[in-house]
Amino acid sequence: MDNIPFWAIFSLTVAFGLTALETGFQLASRLRNSERSLESSSIGTMVQATLALLAFLLAFTFGMSADRANDRRLLVVEEANSIGTTYLRAGYLPEPASGKVREMLKHYVDLRILRSPDQAEVRKVFAASEKIQDEMWNQALQFGKANMNSVVGALFIDSLNQTIDLESKRMAAALNSRVPDTIWIGLYSVVFFGLASLGYQGGKNEARSWPLTTALILSFAVVLTMIVDLDRPSEGFLKTNLSPLIELSKKLHSN
Repeated sequence: MDNIPFWAIFSLTVAFGLTALETGFQLASRLRNSERSLESSSIGTMVQATLALLAFLLAFTFGMSADRANDRRLLVVEEANSIGTTYLRAGYLPEPASGKVREMLKHYVDLRILRSPDQAEVRKVFAASEKIQDEMWNQALQFGKANMNSVVGALFIDSLNQTIDLESKRMAAALNSRVPDTIWIGLYSVVFFGLASLGYQGGKNEARSWPLTTALILSFAVVLTMIVDLDRPSEGFLKTNLSPLIELSKKLHSN
């Protein structure tokens, strides 16, 4: 799903739904006078049950994506607070370590606000961030070894450690915390069966209701596209809000 643009996902979902609907309609037309044709009451029950199951799966998947999107938003706030605290506590270090760490933190924040729909580029940004982390940690180690009983040094190391941990959490949330392919396959399978059963019901009754069925298919396509949008933090209309990091970058560069 990651390599498919949003407009294509919406269009393909609509085409997929129309195909399922027409498949059910044509099947009913062929079996209309056959003994294998289902009773109208059985068809209605099956359609209701399948669409109810589909509604449940859509709600479940949408809720899961929304929760993960909110987690990513909260991680941005936590990371901005942690970097800001580390920057302030870096002032406890002696020069030139203090100035070096603060300059590295400015560059580090600039990296943390970069985003790209390409996962390879995202991994490069995280790799560059980790390189700066290693350099800052070396500065912390040198100060710690020279000042084993320093309370302010311990505070700086603690905030730096938290900053490093949050970077790992954001990386996991951006690259790994996604809707599994198995759920997508199951979701689209239920969409197909639900709309096919609806089309079968129409074929059985020799009636089509294009306005209603088209509205239903468009609704499914909109919800599924929104789920995909929530699942992609670096692109689309529902991107992760990086305002806390952007504001922090402006504040640090103004010092």
